[in-house]
Amino acid sequence: MNKSKVQKELSGVLNNAILWVRLDDGVSNILADILKLHPDYKEKVGVGVKEFFVRPASYGKRCFGIRRIDGSTTDFSYRKCLSNSTRALVMSVARGAIVEQMRDCLRKNHVCNCGCVAQHAHHSDRSFVTLFRCWLMQSGLSLSDVGMTSNENETETHFTDIEQEKSWQIYHSNNAVLVPLCDQCHKKKHQIRQ
Repeated sequence: MNKSKVQKELSGVLNNAILWVRLDDGVSNILADILKLHPDYKEKVGVGVKEFFVRPASYGKRCFGIRRIDGSTTDFSYRKCLSNSTRALVMSVARGAIVEQMRDCLRKNHVCNCGCVAQHAHHSDRSFVTLFRCWLMQSGLSLSDVGMTSNENETETHFTDIEQEKSWQIYHSNNAVLVPLCDQCHKKKHQIRQ
């Protein structure tokens, strides 16, 4: 589910749910996923989440609430979760989709230009971010159009749309110039870019 669909669904839940009543598993799973993006995630979760609900907020508004395992409660903004790190999460998903290409680069040539053992496949011609932005533009997509998900018990998030993922992998394979670098040379390259 992409960001705009999540926002629309959660907005509907906020406006229509009965206050203080446990939300169903479908909504709770979405909230559990996006809560991981909250800047104060650890504090919000505390000893662990028992359930989610809708509660009153200031100025007659509503917000999502968390009831922890120990019975304590807190609130959180789903908007803060979604706006906090959408870009970082999408970039992480995009990097994960090309990890095999990076590994192939190092398998083919595991020696850096300086003669040391290479540990990094570096984007030399155009940066990873530039390549990903170009793919988004060519595909007519924005960051919020990239569907992402993580399965239960997985720490990695990945594309939900297999066609999007394949399209990105092909674009990267055809346009990325990867160079194997050792730690020291890799750090120098990144200092130069900044």
